[in-house]
Amino acid sequence: MKPCAGYYSLIQYCPNSARREVVNIGLVLLSPDQHYFKSRTMNGHKRIRRFFGDLDWGRISLMRRGVEHQIGNERPTTEQEFLKFTYGFVNLIRLTPPLPIRIATDPDNILEKLFAELVVEQPREGVPTLEVVKPELGKVLEEKIAQAGLGSVIVPDVNIPIRSLHRTFHAPFGYQNGRFNLVQPVPFRAKKLDKVIDTASPLAIAGDAMYEYPDERFGELQLIVVGDFQDSAFDARAVVREMLRKYHVRFFAGHEADDLIRDIRENAKKLDPLHG
Repeated sequence: MKPCAGYYSLIQYCPNSARREVVNIGLVLLSPDQHYFKSRTMNGHKRIRRFFGDLDWGRISLMRRGVEHQIGNERPTTEQEFLKFTYGFVNLIRLTPPLPIRIATDPDNILEKLFAELVVEQPREGVPTLEVVKPELGKVLEEKIAQAGLGSVIVPDVNIPIRSLHRTFHAPFGYQNGRFNLVQPVPFRAKKLDKVIDTASPLAIAGDAMYEYPDERFGELQLIVVGDFQDSAFDARAVVREMLRKYHVRFFAGHEADDLIRDIRENAKKLDPLHG
């Protein structure tokens, strides 16, 4: 089949919006070109119970059936309609803003794959880490930081547990400037825009989750992506910048590395030793 654009949203249970703690219990996938809009949810309440203990399961079952019924009766046909649809879920069960994904096979297969990756509990041993292989751009940033004498405000090799995604995010370094910023160099080597979006999507998911849920050690977080693109990918840079911006992720293209160094020099603060 011919590849086409798609969008997905996580279905989350959030018992206390003030604490901003969530557990993924399902997801929804939209493929406008294929007139496809379907959800997949966990059976039972095992995952919710594991995170939040015993609750009013009758009430939760009723709310979940209501959400599934509403999804089954809606047919958004664009990303904007899908986004507007997610705004209607603000109670204990909510939907995240949709993220793009490339649909190159049967959308039912894509739905199952996303469900397995983002919802199904991962084994505790060998938990996947959301880490991009360190590119040459990472070495360039290290050299610029050393040349600028900024080592005292840099925290190297940062690992952040993202509990809502059941993943750990690794960044080669971070710094504090109100929020703790995790800096991740990323190679965007694909020449096709849909492949570039495939690379950016998990970063948007991780960045949005980190922005919403403070870390026990570092407090409020923000992801910074420094993108290393093909020389001809000017349009892709703009698309990735705007896409990540919507999910609270700051973006610098590779040639803007000096702007990042300037931000660190002007705004970074030394952390309490307990954070190191």
